Amino acid sequence: MKISSIILCFVFIFALHFQSKAALTFSEYLSKRISKINTAVIEDNNSFSPAWFDDIDLRTETNRFELPRQEYSIRFSPLSIFLRNAQKDNFREKINNINLKYNIEFSKHIIEIYEEWLDLLFTIKKYELVAGKLSLLKDETLVREKMALESENNIEKYIEATEDKHQCELQLQALRSEIDIRAQGIFSGYPADAIMEIDTSLFPIDSILTLFENISSEELFANSADYQKLEGKSSEIQSEMDIQSAENNQIFNFFQFQYRGPHDDLLNKRLSLMFSLSIPMLGKNKLKQELLVAENQETQRLLALKRIEFSESFKKKSIKIRILFNKLKNCEAQLLELIATKEQIEKNLSPIARSPIWLLSYQMNILESKINILDLQKEIFLEYVDYLAMAGYFLSYPQVNFLARIPDER
Repeated sequence: MKISSIILCFVFIFALHFQSKAALTFSEYLSKRISKINTAVIEDNNSFSPAWFDDIDLRTETNRFELPRQEYSIRFSPLSIFLRNAQKDNFREKINNINLKYNIEFSKHIIEIYEEWLDLLFTIKKYELVAGKLSLLKDETLVREKMALESENNIEKYIEATEDKHQCELQLQALRSEIDIRAQGIFSGYPADAIMEIDTSLFPIDSILTLFENISSEELFANSADYQKLEGKSSEIQSEMDIQSAENNQIFNFFQFQYRGPHDDLLNKRLSLMFSLSIPMLGKNKLKQELLVAENQETQRLLALKRIEFSESFKKKSIKIRILFNKLKNCEAQLLELIATKEQIEKNLSPIARSPIWLLSYQMNILESKINILDLQKEIFLEYVDYLAMAGYFLSYPQVNFLARIPDER
């Protein structure tokens, strides 16, 4: 019984230790950051109910200043069903535009979250490569030192190797400092002894190039912030025009009940009902309607202009992405060539004939090539995030982790 209890305790402690060292994923980080931001929106839910009457007037009149002989009238000015529906639509459009304005600002925070994560992720990866480079430089310095002791002709090379090692140490310290500062922002709000590393996995970078090759700017523009903003404004203007039209076409103006009080005139009834009808006129609210039409036309012109601007921006981004991928392809080809050459020479030369400086130099070139590749990958992923923002994905799907899969895999 005691042995089983000890085993259970050991398993429990191990599980806690493993949990404390679990890597933080971007999905978890994104969800946590979003939960800290006020994501509340103004809901419509048909909560707005237009009034049935525009106004209700109660009037009293007397000629003798005698309270029992007061005359009273009450007038109701109803709203037509068409005007009430137009007011409902206008309210809904205004609420949608208010929420859209908030969501556009909110999506800017999503961009910052992605950029913070990518900056830390690639800084960690670069730190690992630079640490490997420093290890090679230390080995080179030791070899150069031995060679300098054997011949004065090698002293200059030894000094250069020492300086390179020193510069690499400074670079590594700067990267370490950068990681610590960025990690403080990432892990703020977590217990000090909890998660202390991040999941650095990303989807295959070639998917980004495929994404750009298989989508059109027109398709993306329909989801962009500019399109939604201008379309929302156009819908709101149209709903205001519908209100003006409903007001113009309202025939029934008011109805009135009147009580004339006690009197001796048999021909004058004590109770009466009166109502008023209007003939729809084109001149009523004409100025306001024409101004709304002009505003809507201006909105459509801006929409057409934004569509052209978006197409040009998308074209430029596509070109930039292709240029970056060409550079990446060349760097990867260079890396494979370096590795293949190194392996071939190692295979053909005996261990005695191999120069340690030569081996270190090749390993250094391989690491430098990997660092160049890493820098290009970071630039491509940042361009990808900018593309997501431009296409409105953060506006429509703020909680989706687009570092785990590209949008069309959603």
